[in-house]
Amino acid sequence: MTLSEPDFEYSERNHYRWGWGESADWFNKPCSGQRFKVSFGRPSRAPKSFREECIYAAGKIAAQARGRIFVGLSGGSDSQAVCLALRECGVDFTPCIVMMKNGMNLHDVSGAFQFCYRFNLSPRIFILDLEEFYSGAAVQYARRYSFSNARTMIQLWLQQQVGLENTFIMGGGDPQFTRYRSAEKEVGPLSWEFKPTPILQYLVQNRLAGTTKFFMYSPELIASIVMHPFVRAFSESQDAIFAPAFLKPKHHWKIYNYTIKPMIYKENWPELICRPKFTGFEVAEARAHTSALAEAAVADARAFNAGKGIKIPLTELQAYFSTQSIAPATVWYSAPPLPAAEGPASAVVDDSGGSYLAGGVSGGARVDIGEGVAAAFIHATTLSN
Repeated sequence: MTLSEPDFEYSERNHYRWGWGESADWFNKPCSGQRFKVSFGRPSRAPKSFREECIYAAGKIAAQARGRIFVGLSGGSDSQAVCLALRECGVDFTPCIVMMKNGMNLHDVSGAFQFCYRFNLSPRIFILDLEEFYSGAAVQYARRYSFSNARTMIQLWLQQQVGLENTFIMGGGDPQFTRYRSAEKEVGPLSWEFKPTPILQYLVQNRLAGTTKFFMYSPELIASIVMHPFVRAFSESQDAIFAPAFLKPKHHWKIYNYTIKPMIYKENWPELICRPKFTGFEVAEARAHTSALAEAAVADARAFNAGKGIKIPLTELQAYFSTQSIAPATVWYSAPPLPAAEGPASAVVDDSGGSYLAGGVSGGARVDIGEGVAAAFIHATTLSN
């Protein structure tokens, strides 16, 4: 199945493209025998500050929104920045907070409630039974969309809860610069790895409104990060920063995420609430049963996606997103698949033309709370932390 040009701009003019195979097709269904590919538009102007480019992206997304705008809010810097950008545009939106049953992610979402309390936002709270989800809906998601990361499937679940008629935004697409190549288990140049994006593929294939790659919305927004002076200095100092004695290679991803990234965000969004970085899954993944369910749900898809990451060196990206470059648009490919590689038989897209998984799924419940109740709950959570 090959899709026509999407009627929603998941990125500006849909400059960010992905697909499978070496034909001219984009946004096509995953195929185990073909290589994954990505391409980006080129900046048409000099990038402004990271903050200004975020605000620009928020305004463009809001201008084409359908129904209400819902934003996934974990309380981390990415989701905070999306909310602040929409707020600065004067856009009406609703933050969404996923609370795991038995308070397994309270240590993480407490920051989301603090953020809502500070900026007078009334969130919509969704309760998720994680074990029920991993043993039910997550298995369907992984098979149909080749999810290899159990955590990111929560985004698709949340999109289902807010309603298919609305616009759903997640603060993803932020650069992940590292020198460690996990698939090859070797250290290379500082790079940004791009992997198959099943949640965004789901939105495109079902022609739903929103994006899960907010920070890749425009070429200029990407350029505002990769060309940032902090990132340039980070790149030029990488041999010293990534010295083997400093940090084990498998933890290389933490260096940018825990140092340079928060510095860029705080410089551009001084009102941002700085806090320790969590995933929200620390408690859940420490439980053997829950962890085993998550692994079982994505096992086939993980094998299907193995080796399909595309690692683009930071220096190459900086040259590509420079306004001084006149190079044509580039298509990057993953490595050729191994002859014996087989994807899960069910990892295909429904060609019937209808939206599947559109009727809601089990594994959670939505809780709509009024402003007064929300304020009281947020205030209590803030005081307890």
